Amino acid sequence: MARRKITDELKDKIIELYKQGLSSTEIAHQTSISANSVCKVIKENKVERNIATKGEKKALKRYAVELLGADEAVVDEIIKKLDKRRVIQYRLSLMRLKPFIEELKNASAKN
Repeated sequence: MARRKITDELKDKIIELYKQGLSSTEIAHQTSISANSVCKVIKENKVERNIATKGEKKALKRYAVELLGADEAVVDEIIKKLDKRRVIQYRLSLMRLKPFIEELKNASAKN
C-alpha cells in the first residue's frame, strides 16, 4: 500500500482538527493517513490544543463530586464549557482544598 504524501494543506487540516479536540485516531480516519503520522505532524509543529484531555476532565469531575458533592450531570455541563487551562486550574484548586474540605466534613459528621 502506497503512503499518502502529507502536503502543507494536509498538515494545516490535521493541526486544525487537533485544535478542535479530535483525537489522532479520528483525524487519521478523516484524512486517510496513519495515526502515527498524525502524531508526528502534531509533534513536529509543536501544537498545543486548548482542549482538556479526558483524564484532566475526569480528575476535575472526580474532585468536584467527591469533595463538593456536586451533581455529576451539572459538572459535565460545566466542564464542557471550560478550556484546558481552566480545567487544570480548577482541579489544582480542588486538590489544594481537599484537606480542608475533608476536615470540615469530618467536623460536621462528629456534630
